[in-house]
Amino acid sequence: MQKTFLFTIVCVIINFTGNSQVHEEQEILLIKPTKKEQVYNNDMVDEKAIFKGGDSKLFKFYKNNSKFKIKDFEIPNKSTYFKLYIDCDGNVYSHKIIKSISVNHDKEVEKLVSLMPKWKPAKNNNKLVKVVLIDYITFQ
Repeated sequence: MQKTFLFTIVCVIINFTGNSQVHEEQEILLIKPTKKEQVYNNDMVDEKAIFKGGDSKLFKFYKNNSKFKIKDFEIPNKSTYFKLYIDCDGNVYSHKIIKSISVNHDKEVEKLVSLMPKWKPAKNNNKLVKVVLIDYITFQ
């Protein structure tokens, strides 16, 4: 009886905290992966996944495709932070908002991610690997 009661309380707490963070953490799967593979941290691989042309081209991509004005530097209270998941072919197959400034800006990030071209894929031990990285967009 006591174990069941404790389990119920834990479930209620998990459900309550999970629902309260829906706005801050949203994970959108764009392409269903074909098989379960390890996803590496982009900072921990031998060759990082990079946007073709580097960070300056990525910023230009964001700026040219957004309906909002975008700054080229980070301002924490005006930046939406998100994780990008990049597969072995360089496709962005998922993303997750980790710090939101508004629902409208989250939707803009979703749009930009869906338009994103292929990246140069990451390598670890001379093999192409899936990675996750954190990026941000600073809105004016």
